[in-house]
Amino acid sequence: MEGTLPTEVVWRRWKIGFEAPTRTWLAHHDAAMRAAVAGSRLVAEYARPGVAEQGFSRLHHSVRWRLYSAAMWERAFGVE
Repeated sequence: MEGTLPTEVVWRRWKIGFEAPTRTWLAHHDAAMRAAVAGSRLVAEYARPGVAEQGFSRLHHSVRWRLYSAAMWERAFGVE
């Protein structure tokens, strides 16, 4: 980011991390995420049977995010 941000920010040692608003994303995109997970052959092969159809919204937000990420990774890279 050198050249974009001020030098004192670029080289500052005590940078503050950014936490993604995962819970908000999950709340707003639950149906699309559930559909992606339900349609994933990869998730179906490695996750508990019926995880997308039964209780997806009850899973911890980090688990839902990981399942969705795996489904999207499968789609993006054509994994079979």
